[in-house]
Amino acid sequence: MKKSFLFLFIILIVSCIDASGQTKDGAKTGPKADLVAELGDSLGNTSSLFYWQGRLWTLNDHFSVIFYSIDSVTGNVDTALDTGLPIVDLEEVVQDEEYFYLGDFGNNQRVPRSELNIYRMSKSGLLSGNFAVDTTRFLFYGYEADSVVEDSYLPTTDFDCEAMVAVGDSLYLFSKQWTGMRTVCYALPKTPGTYTADSCGSYDVEGLVTGAWIHSDSSLLVLNGYNILCQPFVCLFYDYEGHDFFGGESRKIVLANGFGTQTEAIVSRDGLHFFLTNEFFNRMGICRPPQLLRLDLSDYLGDYLRPDTDRYEGMDSVVRSVPEVYPNPTDGGLTVVVPQEAERWPGASVVLYAISGQEVLRRPVSVGRMRLPLGDVPAGEYLLRVVWAGGTTAAVPVVRR
Repeated sequence: MKKSFLFLFIILIVSCIDASGQTKDGAKTGPKADLVAELGDSLGNTSSLFYWQGRLWTLNDHFSVIFYSIDSVTGNVDTALDTGLPIVDLEEVVQDEEYFYLGDFGNNQRVPRSELNIYRMSKSGLLSGNFAVDTTRFLFYGYEADSVVEDSYLPTTDFDCEAMVAVGDSLYLFSKQWTGMRTVCYALPKTPGTYTADSCGSYDVEGLVTGAWIHSDSSLLVLNGYNILCQPFVCLFYDYEGHDFFGGESRKIVLANGFGTQTEAIVSRDGLHFFLTNEFFNRMGICRPPQLLRLDLSDYLGDYLRPDTDRYEGMDSVVRSVPEVYPNPTDGGLTVVVPQEAERWPGASVVLYAISGQEVLRRPVSVGRMRLPLGDVPAGEYLLRVVWAGGTTAAVPVVRR
């Protein structure tokens, strides 16, 4: 059976990628997600990734719910909050102002699970040690008898799920289709109860979707996943109306990380710079530890996410651009390249923010190559902006080592 499995893998990859390096849907190999750090054995099954309390957090997909805070520079675990909540296969965690929503709906790939659950957990309760949850149970697809194959070595259904986002009063799930290689979006209310998920569109990703992130201020949805040989990709959906995620513009980018990079989760602060995690992988003669990766999509999304030019009437386009900053990451100071136009910006300053939004450092702007000392700034992740009375430039993620 294992030989048949390997043969199936080879056939599928040949059908998906031609000699030009282009997939059937026209997606050419794009940038590489850079390695930030290897994650420890405790995060071998990392499945979700999100920001909370100014830090980066992840959870494993099995045994019990443990919130791990990880250092975004070293990958080390800073904090572990063990809730003791048992799970079957928890694949995504999303949040709003009051709650976390924990998607225990994975491993639904052969024989359908009898219960698919989303647990709602209070953020304040988690901090105080009260780990009580409300539960949303749902009949995910409405299974068809001829689509379920029992006792199969290979995944056989299109009913799995590992990706979710929270928008308004709803949760939107994106399926992982083992046969169709598409994704279907399903909507559920946030309110705990028992539901049948409503389908609201599908998209041919030609792969397996494992994570999702949505921009809170723009019509931008990013899905991540991998093909049958675990070569990762991201799919960008933007300029859509309402929650018709697949009704606007779209683009698939195959990442140049090679086979065996089983990316499971994705997150961003600004919609341009992303973190991903991939879980431990040991198949097909490839062994890869769990990792934290960084991906820059500025070349693909920078124009779309720039501020509306009408807000800066009379100002040159350079004012709205992303400031040039180097070295980044840095062991000490930064050089910020400030354009000549800054002389006419009233009260302009270079400001460094923590990822929580708290101001860490502010210096008056000086035109040219401006040195920003970071000697007293702790190691970690920050955002840098040029701020003046009329607005701000786009934010630049900065890493202080």
